[in-house]
Amino acid sequence: MAHLTRFFSMLVFMILTPCVDAKDNQMTSYTEQNVWQEIQQFLPEKYRLNSTNVPTEEWWDWNGNKLHLDTYRNPHAKIKVILFHGVGTNGRQMSLILGHPLAEKDYETIAVDMPGYGLTQVAATQTIRYEDWVQAGSDLIDAELAKDDRPIVLYGLSAGGMLTYHVASKNKKSKSNRWYDFFRYRV
Repeated sequence: MAHLTRFFSMLVFMILTPCVDAKDNQMTSYTEQNVWQEIQQFLPEKYRLNSTNVPTEEWWDWNGNKLHLDTYRNPHAKIKVILFHGVGTNGRQMSLILGHPLAEKDYETIAVDMPGYGLTQVAATQTIRYEDWVQAGSDLIDAELAKDDRPIVLYGLSAGGMLTYHVASKNKKSKSNRWYDFFRYRV
């Protein structure tokens, strides 16, 4: 019965959110966004970002789209961690709760705004589906491994946990993955 519950939860998620309409958003910066700054006021002080510890913002060209990445690059880190957000959040929120704390422990972190979320710019001619998220995650692993051969660990929260599982299943090059998928647990 639990398998059916999981299956139908995933099916409902994919039916209700099968695609994200392309947005005509302009490439901006999270420095111009107030929402994440307001959210962080509810977090403990150690999780708050300020001008001295904000992530570097990068843009990654993927399939005609510009994916926004919040990064804490560290060429001396032994491991890279790619962070996947859930539905209704973004990479900056992942940087708040996990990216920056991991960077302080000498990990390199990359928090991606998946197509349709955050500052990622989706080509006007494209409709993004969940399968595109999986492909983007897999391609991001390959792009990072092309830079160097350090191990990559995946982490996902909520629907990002489900995404982490699917990306790791598609691309066997990640060394480990951790996820918290709310769809897997019953109340």
